[in-house]
Amino acid sequence: MTAMAVSGGHAYIINHSQLGVALIRCSIAAEGTLSGCADTGVTGLVDNYGMTAHGSNLYIASYRAPHVRKCEIGDDGSVAACGDAGFPQAMAVMVEDIRLVDSTAYILDYDLQQVSTCAVLPNGSLSACKDAGATGLVEPSGFAISGNHMYLTNGADDVVRCIIDGDGSLTDCRGAGTDGFAYATQVAVRGSTVYITDGDEADVTICPAGSDGLLTGCSVIQGGTDAALNSIVLR
Repeated sequence: MTAMAVSGGHAYIINHSQLGVALIRCSIAAEGTLSGCADTGVTGLVDNYGMTAHGSNLYIASYRAPHVRKCEIGDDGSVAACGDAGFPQAMAVMVEDIRLVDSTAYILDYDLQQVSTCAVLPNGSLSACKDAGATGLVEPSGFAISGNHMYLTNGADDVVRCIIDGDGSLTDCRGAGTDGFAYATQVAVRGSTVYITDGDEADVTICPAGSDGLLTGCSVIQGGTDAALNSIVLR
């Protein structure tokens, strides 16, 4: 599993195997367990490591063109009408992940070490994309947004915090206050708490965030599994 997204009572999982890449849909029970997992039938997936759901659309990031695909989520959780979301080919090399906040999309490119912003049109397509201006990124693999703060895994062993200005641009990017990860893979935020997965150590680190978005008092809350942790979604 390389990516996961949640929409309503359904979880969507990107699964890489010897047979190729598949988009799996599971039902989520009240206690959070997954059941009825099955292939959605979406074809053409290659090198997909990031995904997010926004409204009735599912966005899938890819290292290959089209670098962002948009699919429609049906009332029953089915996925259909997948196509190019409109992210410019000239702005992409290895799109790692994507997040949407209201009518703005943020797209993370691992190879370019760059975050782009796009306007989200009423039909869910992307337009007016541009470099968001984040600095100091080194091979970022995952990110999360909380209020006017963005957290990005950086250089495998660190997490960077950027401030999101009113126009969507990123400023004051700096170390968030925690490092020493073997391979930080993804970030999730709930309230003032930041969760960071470590793919090599198979740990999840929890950090309280201050009003400036910087992290202190981090501690490991889960570990000891044999599988690499590549994604985390809070519901």
